[in-house]
Amino acid sequence: MTDKKWIKVEFEPAWNCNDNTGKFSLSKGDELEGVFQYKEENVGPNASNLYTFRCGEKSVSVWGSTLLDARFKNLVEGTEVKIIYEGKVKSPKSGRSYHNYTVYHTDAPKEEISVIEEGEAKSFQEQINE
Repeated sequence: MTDKKWIKVEFEPAWNCNDNTGKFSLSKGDELEGVFQYKEENVGPNASNLYTFRCGEKSVSVWGSTLLDARFKNLVEGTEVKIIYEGKVKSPKSGRSYHNYTVYHTDAPKEEISVIEEGEAKSFQEQINE
């Protein structure tokens, strides 16, 4: 058997939730800056979205909300994102309170597309016969 270095898998805390109580734990002005990795749907007892970001050397998850889900709707893997918690505010329309965030992002990374020079393109049949 070869010597392998085993790395313990730990539960990564959610940025906007206290691990011990499961309750919301941000203060106005708190920020998260990272690279969007992936989204999980229907997670937990509330069937929420859970977004995971790479922040330096660690992965950090963010629980979705109506507002965050709408702002993250078109996020592409690899996009840099900055989230600022703006505090709890009251909706002028409904009078209900909600957690407000400002979300910034960079342009989504572009896929590199190789250019085929004239005369280099092969037909599908030519590719099969190779």
